[in-house]
This record gives sequence, C-alpha cells and structure tokens, in this order.
Amino acid sequence: RRMSSYGDSIGQIRPSFADGLIGDDDDDENDELLPNIDPMQVLWAGQFTKRGHQIKSWKDRYVEIRGGFFMYWRNEVEAGMGNSPRGCALVESVEPSPSLGPEGLLLSAYWLDGPKKFYLKAQSPQDYLMSWDAMKLAGRYGASSIGSFDDPGSADARSSAIGNMLAETCLFDEALKFLDPRRERHTVYEHTLLGGVYYGKWRCLPMPQREASSALLKSSQAHYVSALGGSQVTSRMLSSNASAELGSGVAKASSGGQSRPPLSSVLSSAAFNLATLHYLLGQSPVAVQEFTALLSAATTDYERADILVNLSLCHMSLKSYGDASARASDALDLVPNHQQAVMSMALASKEQGRLGAACELLRRAVQQGGEATTTALVYLSECRLRMGDDGEAVEALRAAVERENRVGGKAWKALVKCYDVLGQHGKANEMKVREGIGNTGNLRKRAVEMLKSL
Repeated sequence: RRMSSYGDSIGQIRPSFADGLIGDDDDDENDELLPNIDPMQVLWAGQFTKRGHQIKSWKDRYVEIRGGFFMYWRNEVEAGMGNSPRGCALVESVEPSPSLGPEGLLLSAYWLDGPKKFYLKAQSPQDYLMSWDAMKLAGRYGASSIGSFDDPGSADARSSAIGNMLAETCLFDEALKFLDPRRERHTVYEHTLLGGVYYGKWRCLPMPQREASSALLKSSQAHYVSALGGSQVTSRMLSSNASAELGSGVAKASSGGQSRPPLSSVLSSAAFNLATLHYLLGQSPVAVQEFTALLSAATTDYERADILVNLSLCHMSLKSYGDASARASDALDLVPNHQQAVMSMALASKEQGRLGAACELLRRAVQQGGEATTTALVYLSECRLRMGDDGEAVEALRAAVERENRVGGKAWKALVKCYDVLGQHGKANEMKVREGIGNTGNLRKRAVEMLKSL
C-alpha cells in the first residue's frame, strides 16, 4: 500500500479494498481446508466450447478461472490485449454433465442478474480434469470470501463483497457494476472500496494516459473524503472514539451474521490512500499534514516506516531535501532493511549533489532485492553517468533491462537514451527498431493504416 515506487510512476500504493469485507472471523474446523490463493492467480486457462445463453449454439471461447471467477473472451488474442471479458461470473459449484459428452461440465455461478448456468465442453480429458479442479477451488474461495451462497445476508452486503473480490482481481469495470457509484448513499466500507476501484483503474492505465487523466484520481479522492467524513485527515478522526461516532449504525449493518473488519482499520486505510492522492494531485503540503496525522494512528514499526517514507517523498516534491533525508533516516531507524527508505535517502542525496553517497545507498538497495531494484539500478546508472563512469552506468542499465524483462519498458528506454548520450547511436537505433517490432500497439496501428489504404 505504499506510494514509494519512484521514477516515472511514483504513487504505487496498492489501494485498500477493505480486505475481508464480509469474511467470517469465527473459528472454523475446516479453516485449514479453505483455499488461500492470490486473487490475481489464474488457476486454469484454456479453450472451452461453450453454449450460448440466448442463442443455444456452441462456440469456442478462451476461458480463465481467476481468483473466484469464471471469465471468457472470444479468443486468447482478445484477452491478451487487455480487453474486459465478454462474460464473467462468481463460481459457485461445478459438476460433470454426461449429457454433453465425456468432457461435459455444468458450472453454477452468480452474477448481477442472479444465478447462472454455463454448459461447457473441455477440449481434452486433461483440460477436463484440470479445469474441473480449478473451478472447485474457485467455488470454495468465493464461498469463503462472501459466505454461503444460500444465506448471503443483505443484498448490499453481498454486492459489496463481490465488488471487493472483483477489485482485488483488477476487474474494475465489473466491480463498479456491483458497487454502483451512482447510488445516493453508500456505507463507509463501500466508499472505501469505490475509492480503491477508481485508483486501481488509474494505476492500470498506460503511463501517457495516466499522466493525462486526473478525473479517476479525483473520483477516488471524493469517495475517500466521503468515507472519512471530511476533506482532510486529522489525528482525532482516526481515534477509536471518533471512528465509533462516524460509524454509528454502519458497523452494525446487516451482513448475514458475518463480521466486518474494525472500522478504525478501514478509516486508516482510506486516510492513507487519500493522503497519497493529495500527493499525486500536486497537493504535497496537505499530504504532509495528513501523513503526519497518520503517524499517531500507526500500530507497528513497519506502518510508521511506510508513512515516514511517503513523508520523505512529499518533502522531496517540495524541494525540502534535508527534511526528506531526515524522514527516510527515521524510517530506517525503525526498519533497518526498508528498501524504500534506502531509496528515499539516495534520491535526497542525489538532489543535494552528494552523488557518491547516493551511489552507495543505491547499491545497498540493489543488494536487498525487492520491488524497487530495477528503479534503483536506473538511478544508479544516472548517478554514475553524471560522475563520468560510463561503463558502470551502462552495466547497471543492462542489469535493469534484464530484470525488467520488457521491451519498451522504463529500463529499456533509459538504456536507449544512455546509448544516445554516449554517442553509441548504432546500439540505440537497434533497440529502437526492436521496440517498434515488439510493440503490439504499433503493429495494430500499422495494420489499421494498411487496411484503410486498401
């Protein structure tokens, strides 16, 4: 949930979707049997022959069982282009359907319009067995996440739970169908979920569109403000008493006898994300106040370190590099191996012209490994280039490209620029050609232009 990603996409908090929104906290004798899977995990993917719901014809469809959901596209290319699925439903159960043939399956699922049935034919005995196992696991995961399909509690609670699951699976447009942002009144939990959904949609945009689109961030901000009951985070707002006052009648909302997470934790999550949005929207002074207020609500050293790192980033955007370095140092006092805090200190040192100290810190960040390693290598290259060490600069960028493993990615573009700066235009041009060939968007654009000319 940190916004410490550095480089071209500072702001990589994972939005809080109020985890376990309607999860059952009671001890369960079968807890050890409940699946513990990543919501983004694809349990099975492949071709099915599927019967249409309205026109009862059979067509091949590319299917993914992801998290607790069954979803399908016309073909794998359509799915690979990032298009929304043509159909999606929460898995309830699956059983053999011999009337459809030896590889026939009947999938029972749930969507906006209620229960649904999918008639499917696997394309091989192996696909039949593996997809069956995946659907059974998805059904158990869904049931453990939202409770019993037979006794779901209130309709709003069930919709919120499914919206939460869809958001965690990064199916944001589908999540909005269940959360319905047009509704006049939402609970604190639903406002928090909607804030996370809009932020997640923004994070999934390609970088140029993300930089141009503030509407999604402002929609996210509005819902977090509504969840918190005000426009700015304060220490009092996050105290247990104020949380109880704000949530009067909300925390007791019907949820089929199942429990919600403590309201104070939901509010803290919303407050953290709102402070981040103020930072992303260029309102760093407000973000500094809000992150400072959050320090008093943090319960662990790691939470405090995360907040201090974000305070460091805010100070850097205000060009207060001394304060930025001090906050990062405070974070390292709490969590000595906090990679993002090391990165913050390195960036503050770089901006202050202390390139040697910055390089040492960046090497330390690289040795730690983790999510910021590629960015640390890119900044290390920049520092070495400014210090005249062209060899280490190129070596660091090559390591970053290998780690990122993506043609046209951030490290790739940095290496192209580095070759151009060093006068190695042949290597730079070769990479530019490869990027043009490997970019699906460019290929599609050329194909469209060719078809128009014909």
